[in-house]
Amino acid sequence: MLPKDKLELITSIMPPQDGVGVDTPGWRRMISGFFRPVQLMNILLMVRPQGVWLIGRGFGSLSGREDIEHVLRSCTAAKGVWTRAVPRAAQEIFFSLPFRDWLSDNLFSASFVPGDVAWGVCFAILCWLLWKRRCSFLFGSDEGVLEHILSRGNRMVGECYRTAATKTDSRQGQDRRPSWTRPRTGWIKVNVDASVSTIDRSAGAGGALRDDHGVWLSGYTRFVGRCDALLAELWAMHDGLLLAWDLGFRFVELESDCLKAVRIISSRSDVLGKSALVGAIARLLHRDWNVEVRHIARVSNGVTNKLAKQGRELGMESTLFVAAPTVVAGLVEVEQRASLAPTSAQGVAEDPGGSTW
Repeated sequence: MLPKDKLELITSIMPPQDGVGVDTPGWRRMISGFFRPVQLMNILLMVRPQGVWLIGRGFGSLSGREDIEHVLRSCTAAKGVWTRAVPRAAQEIFFSLPFRDWLSDNLFSASFVPGDVAWGVCFAILCWLLWKRRCSFLFGSDEGVLEHILSRGNRMVGECYRTAATKTDSRQGQDRRPSWTRPRTGWIKVNVDASVSTIDRSAGAGGALRDDHGVWLSGYTRFVGRCDALLAELWAMHDGLLLAWDLGFRFVELESDCLKAVRIISSRSDVLGKSALVGAIARLLHRDWNVEVRHIARVSNGVTNKLAKQGRELGMESTLFVAAPTVVAGLVEVEQRASLAPTSAQGVAEDPGGSTW
């Protein structure tokens, strides 16, 4: 009975469970959950470059004058785009800021989408597409459909970052070959990852379970809902651990390329335990089994990165893979061969911040 976009927001939230404890208020912008005025001031009064130049124009045969604020923020089409792209908790201040502050805050800081370093790029691209939509309308073409703006913006943001990554790799001469390593004898490895759209925050999670010879054991991909990247990464960890337990494995190496998520679940802080999802992960880790959690480089997590991106396109149901799906089968085979080579370093953690349970 609820609209699809609201269902997708609910999907990313862990439902009530016995034993989780009483609900407590917390501030979502800080991991600790505690609110401090100085933190709010740091967010709202961030130093930003000056000189955002604006100009008002008359539009064709329109009666009256339409300014740039109306085109980019307050018209129906613009509001439709921003309510999909900006977290609901930030929308009140997003739509109420003075227009010049609104432009500079979004272009030069990520305050409206915490943790999303791509937000400035995403915001600029969406503004350009909204402007283009208005021009197209005046000249008789029809490029202003909401879904078209969001999907095209998402593709353009991806193109920007792929181009930047390619240039960086070219300059630094980095070795981009797969570097997945096998777990120790008798253990299995669970790699997990998440993917979040910078346009509408749709999130997918994926995981792959392989044995000490690199053989595929199981895997999954699913749509997490609409949320930030950290929450999606934590869901990926939760689902990967739960799958490994349900399949009967009791010696598990869990790997993720999200250092922040690894540090959160490796901590035994009572404050972090107030998160229902983090608490659920902690309870999984405290079951009667052996789990090692470690951070790895992104290049070592290519299989689950592909699965997570696929999960963003799914409905509410998850997909379980008994055999490696086509989208990653080739890479799984390449990584298996590389891990069995004599020069392969086995079981080397790339970050000392991991944890053994």
